[in-house]
Amino acid sequence: MPSTHTCSPTATPPPFAPCSSPSLVTTVAALPDPRSRHGRRFPLAALLTLALSAMLANHRSPLAIAQWGAEQDAITKRAMGFAKGVTPHQSTFHRLFRRLDPALLSAAMTVHAASPNAGQRGAEGVALDGKAQRGRFAFAATAGCPVHALTACTHAQGVVLA
Repeated sequence: MPSTHTCSPTATPPPFAPCSSPSLVTTVAALPDPRSRHGRRFPLAALLTLALSAMLANHRSPLAIAQWGAEQDAITKRAMGFAKGVTPHQSTFHRLFRRLDPALLSAAMTVHAASPNAGQRGAEGVALDGKAQRGRFAFAATAGCPVHALTACTHAQGVVLA
């Protein structure tokens, strides 16, 4: 029986719709800076954008955040708000995280994530694919759990989300 599904390998996905929600840099720029005015070398928005981007890339400690930022190319550093292409040392993140009010940051991120232009929940389908990689690593033979890989892909754009 012939398949009713037609998939053309030459078909191109539809173009991305322009994002009209506020950018992450704009969202964190509205936060009050808890640091002293003296000796501020980096803008707060750049520091928080770098920290949040590094955390999304699974770099969780101040040292890992600083190392991840230093490894980025000049274009990425400028996009995050580091005009000279120089990123801060881990001690800068230690001092910032010690003084930053987590409630204000949480409120700002909630507003950013729930922007009115984000679309209606459930408006676009997402396909999930998961695999358990059993016996691939030496420790898998023990009583440990297998390594899992999960991929999420949008239907309309054909873009891998995670």
